[in-house]
Amino acid sequence: MTAEKPLTSWDIVRDPNRILLEEDYGSKMELLIYALTWGVEIGLCFVLAVTYLRG
Repeated sequence: MTAEKPLTSWDIVRDPNRILLEEDYGSKMELLIYALTWGVEIGLCFVLAVTYLRG
């Protein structure tokens, strides 16, 4: 089963329950880069929230 076309970030947001295939990202390295990017963004938001709440 192959993906019809590469998914964009907006496609994933619109249909979050779709099972992502390796072909959607192109390679495992690209998937790792996406995961690290999301991890950094979530971590940064958490740090900003904690900093804001501490006042």
